[in-house]
Amino acid sequence: MFRKLKITLLSLVSVLLFKHIGADNQQVIQISIPKCGTHLLSKVVQLLTDSKSTHWTPITNEPFDDTKYFYISTNALYALTHLPAGEHYITHLFYDEDHAHYLDNKDFRIFFLYRDPRDQSVSSAFFLQKIMPVFAKIPFDDFLLSIIDGQFNEGRNVGKLYAEYEEWLKFPNILTIRFEDLVGSKGGGSDETQMLTIKKIAQHLGISVSETKINDVISQLFGNTYTFREGKIGSWQKYFKKTHIDAFKQYGSETLIKWGYEKDNNW
Repeated sequence: MFRKLKITLLSLVSVLLFKHIGADNQQVIQISIPKCGTHLLSKVVQLLTDSKSTHWTPITNEPFDDTKYFYISTNALYALTHLPAGEHYITHLFYDEDHAHYLDNKDFRIFFLYRDPRDQSVSSAFFLQKIMPVFAKIPFDDFLLSIIDGQFNEGRNVGKLYAEYEEWLKFPNILTIRFEDLVGSKGGGSDETQMLTIKKIAQHLGISVSETKINDVISQLFGNTYTFREGKIGSWQKYFKKTHIDAFKQYGSETLIKWGYEKDNNW
């Protein structure tokens, strides 16, 4: 009861604040599953709006830790959804009913980005071995397997990870985007689909954008970020051994079907 009252009061304050500062300062919130093209989408938003992204801010006087990408206090969420003009919030926030109730506000422009879980697993393995020397000592095949079956993440296998985000797909006033639709031909996708996806992003932001502007965004989009490695669709096929395929069919088969990447378990 207290939690719902707290969220309702914050939502009321949010509505009043947005009425005061006007529609030009509508807040952009970007939610993504880790290693699904977070910075790719962020670059699109920044290039379309001349804004910058914000992962975290000390405004709440809360110390930073990695879990705040997945779980966040109500006070911190309120602060991060009322950033100064020209900033937008990017996060890997798990779905939470209280947070969803708070974010169900037409003044927020919310995006949700996801990717083939097999490619996401490979990208996660490479990235974590790059930034954490202790993981780099583990043979890549073993480390990739630990991400798929959950040994790496305290039992949260690939299926459980995606389940934490599934409800965002049904959330109102959210634009869901597939990584595969955003990378274009440089990432193994379609240039036509990439252009249409960027148009949808602009529309969701309430921006009227020319084809020339979209082409300018596309020309600056691919690569050149700290987390970028390859950005290719279907790269899992180069790295999955039989053990990875077997593990994925055990822990992530339903996920692949549910998220539209396979029709059955025969892949």
